[in-house]
This record gives sequence, C-alpha cells and structure tokens, in this order.
Amino acid sequence: MFSELSIKDLRIIRDVRLTLSPGINLVAGPNGAGKTSIIEALYLLSVGRSFRYRDTAPLIRKGAEATELFSRFEDPSGNCHALGIRRERKQLVVRLDGCSSVRRSEVLRLLPVQFIGPDSQQLVQGSPEFRRQLIDTGLFHVEPEYLSLMQRYSRALQQRNAALRQGGGLAFQWDQVLVETGTVIDTIRRVYIERLIAGTEARLTNWLLDFSVSFHYRSGWRIGMSLQESLDAHREIDKRQGYTGVGPHRVDFIIDTEIGRGGKILSRGQLKMLVAALMIAQAQIYRGRVGRAPVLLFDDLPAELDRSNRDKLVTELDSVYPQIVVTSLEGEGLGILDEARMFHVEQGELS
Repeated sequence: MFSELSIKDLRIIRDVRLTLSPGINLVAGPNGAGKTSIIEALYLLSVGRSFRYRDTAPLIRKGAEATELFSRFEDPSGNCHALGIRRERKQLVVRLDGCSSVRRSEVLRLLPVQFIGPDSQQLVQGSPEFRRQLIDTGLFHVEPEYLSLMQRYSRALQQRNAALRQGGGLAFQWDQVLVETGTVIDTIRRVYIERLIAGTEARLTNWLLDFSVSFHYRSGWRIGMSLQESLDAHREIDKRQGYTGVGPHRVDFIIDTEIGRGGKILSRGQLKMLVAALMIAQAQIYRGRVGRAPVLLFDDLPAELDRSNRDKLVTELDSVYPQIVVTSLEGEGLGILDEARMFHVEQGELS
C-alpha cells in the first residue's frame, strides 16, 4: 500500500505531494486537470511504464528534463520501503530503499497493482494480447516458477524464430525445450484459469447482472494434439512464414456472452462490471497466495454505471482491496464513494 506520493514534472503536474490512506482514496476534478496522471504515477512506480502507451516523451512536462516520482509504501508482508524513479526520455533510474541495482520483477513483487480504466474493455473485446497479459501478470505473482519458465520458453522461441528466418535448418533443435517448458506452462495456466473463471462467475451471479458470460481457454495449439505433435504438424508452415505459429505464446482466453462475443453487445457499463469481476477474482487468488490483495487503481470508476451497480461494485472492491485509488469528475453525490478520502485536482495542482 502507498502511504506517500511525490510527483514532479509528470504531464501537466509540476509538483504534487499526497498522503494516501488505506481504503478508498478519491481523486476528483474536471477533465484535463491531472487526475489520471496521479494514478499513472502510482502505476509507473510499480510497473515502470505507463498504462497509456510506451512512448516516454509525453510523460515529461513541457520544459522539464525528466519526470521524478517518489513513494513510501508497505509491501504485502507489512514491511515499509522507499521507492523513487527518474524517467528521462531515454533512461529510467530506479532506487529502492537507497539501492539503484534493482530488478523490475523485485519491485513488482513488493508493490503489486491492478489497473482498470476506460479502455479496459479491451480485455474482453480486444486482441488476445490483453488477455495474455492478464494471465501472465496474475501467474507471475502467485506461481514462483512461472517467470523462469516463461523466460526459458521465450529464449528458445526467439532462437527458433531466428533460425526459421534464416532458412529453418537449425530451427527444430529448439523444439524439445519448447515442449518441456510449454507443457508445464500450459498446465499451470489451466489451473489458474479455472480458479479465475470460478471467481468471476461467482461475482457476476452475486451482482444479479442482466447478462451471462462463458469462458473458453485456448492453449495456443490444436485441441486433441500434444504440443510436440502440433509443432511437427506445423513445421512446413513455420518455414514459409518464418516464425513459430503454435505454442503457449499463442494462448487466448475467450470471453463470450449468451449471444456473441462480449465486447460487441454489452454496454460500456456492463463491460466495466465484467472487467471488474475478472480483476477481483484475480485479486482474491493473489490474496489467497500472499495474504493481501494488490493496490487497485480505477480511473473514472463512476462513469457509465448507474447508482445501484456503482454501489455494488464499490462495496465489493472495498471488501477485497486494502487500498483503492479512484478518479472521478465529480467529488460528491457518488453514494458510498462520498465516504472516501478525497483529493481535488485543478490544473495539475491539489486544492
């Protein structure tokens, strides 16, 4: 959980300091005031990049050389830490507890966050990349061996693809590593997805929403075949295309409604509730493994939600997450959110 946050030269924010509380923290203000930049700063501290896009230049306030962020936070075990980052246009410097030799994975484990924003419906209606990120991020935090398995698989995949682009002669010597690691990765994913689906369905049922959803896991290769059999069957295609077309890197987690693909028929409010249910289910898996859910960052939570669904959602979030940072155009008349600790932002400054 975050306790202190300092932001310098991030987008329109020149210099802002906040003291954040456990529970719900509400950042209110008009469009373009800098609300989203505050939760973007929290995300940057944890993940090291923006949830908006990867280009660094727009992060830095016009006329400044770098964005500087600092926070004090408590990790899931209750230990306190100091974390600072300096993001220049071509360089990122991270200091954790005074040490600059810090792995990004170490920060992620100590300071896990989840983000839900206006574009989070891409998790349902977007490309498989969004759902792969959901799976991989979730498993990174709850399965200690998952990161090393993925790194080993990715290295072998890169070598195989490089050999395929050069004619394919030595490409297939990497198949054994792909099969060994890929089969274990798939087994771990299937167990995780079963738990994620169960938690999501339970939440949607409790909320009595007027739509139904089904989920389908696709491993990344043909049903009824082993990974080895699929790689063998796909060799000639891989040679022609110059890359490996089957394997865990092609995984998908299809989300369908009763009528068709969820993102094509659900309203934005329904999509928001569905994405929130997925995130809560993921957070509860994490809490069961680690003891405490991650910090939730929720941009423009009230938008597209009626009073009933908004109160259902906020009540559930407050029962699961130790700390939530929410943004909203309005600072009052938000039902349960009116009880949150509030910060008002105007033109990049707190009032």
